[in-house]
Amino acid sequence: MKAHIHPPYRTVVFHDTSANEYFKVGSTIRTDRVIELDGETFPYVTIDVSSKSHPYYTGKQKTFANEGSAARFRQRFGGFIECEKESMMQVVNSLRSAKQRHPDCQLVKRKGRLYVICKSNPRFKAVQGRKKRR
Repeated sequence: MKAHIHPPYRTVVFHDTSANEYFKVGSTIRTDRVIELDGETFPYVTIDVSSKSHPYYTGKQKTFANEGSAARFRQRFGGFIECEKESMMQVVNSLRSAKQRHPDCQLVKRKGRLYVICKSNPRFKAVQGRKKRR
């Protein structure tokens, strides 16, 4: 093996902030922070979840203060996803029957294709006669 290309392997203290537990583990992680534990100085890294706080290991359900990407997505785009069930329509095979299901829908023919456009839910569009792309 080449010399001086590998990161230094040393004992690092990982701090689980949700359970307030400390773990001394050998690692090559880089950090600028240090902590004094048991009279010795170690590199220090904070983590959100460990075996002391994860529900799989503890058997308890726990809500974390930090929100994940799914929660951020729901917060940003939740208003677009939520809509009334009455105004939502499913695309069906027959577009004429879709028009009969909701009074705000209109049948429009453009460029040889038949469209159903719903005024109360402008995002709903159905198309008949679309060619499959290969």
